[in-house]
Amino acid sequence: MVKRTIKSDVPRIEFRYSWQYDQENRLRFTDPLYPSGDEIREYIEGVRDAWKPRQRTLLSSISRISGLPWREDAILCYVIGRCVPVSDPLTLPVYKDQAELFIEKLTYELTERLLMHSRNLKARSGFWEGMFRSTSNDGVKVSYMVPVNAIYMDIKSRYLGSGDSEESLVSTNLDFRRAREIVSELGHKEIIERFRRGRWD
Repeated sequence: MVKRTIKSDVPRIEFRYSWQYDQENRLRFTDPLYPSGDEIREYIEGVRDAWKPRQRTLLSSISRISGLPWREDAILCYVIGRCVPVSDPLTLPVYKDQAELFIEKLTYELTERLLMHSRNLKARSGFWEGMFRSTSNDGVKVSYMVPVNAIYMDIKSRYLGSGDSEESLVSTNLDFRRAREIVSELGHKEIIERFRRGRWD
């Protein structure tokens, strides 16, 4: 009897330590407390255990709220000592003794990754074109961050802690701050509704 493989509607997240990637990044920092490779590997074990029971709920929510499907079966998440989190290649730093903060940052980057997938960008092209025209004074980077922030805020209010893990980014990244202002002005639910409708106006 042939065993059937059931395709999941959410991707599998694989956490990985890459010595080469980490070493290249390590050279940019003068931090004497930069985690060793062994510390990063140990940290990965902890966040993997914290993420596993919440993976399906969070990934399904990103897809459901955005109205977009996941188009990847598996996503590598590189964990290195220090960095600004990025969605592609998905890379997060060590947040020592803060597994919940790691999960919040991971959820944000995964939200961005889903929305920025080329096929999903095309599926919402009408929304993006209208939004770029409307927010042209703020720039493209701010525009991209607006629906990501709106969807993430909805997920955070339902499934994640009450703390504001983005506070450091809000205070230091002007694009991020402006995107959050737009979300606050219009309301995250209004932006999500426009995004799902596929039109900004």
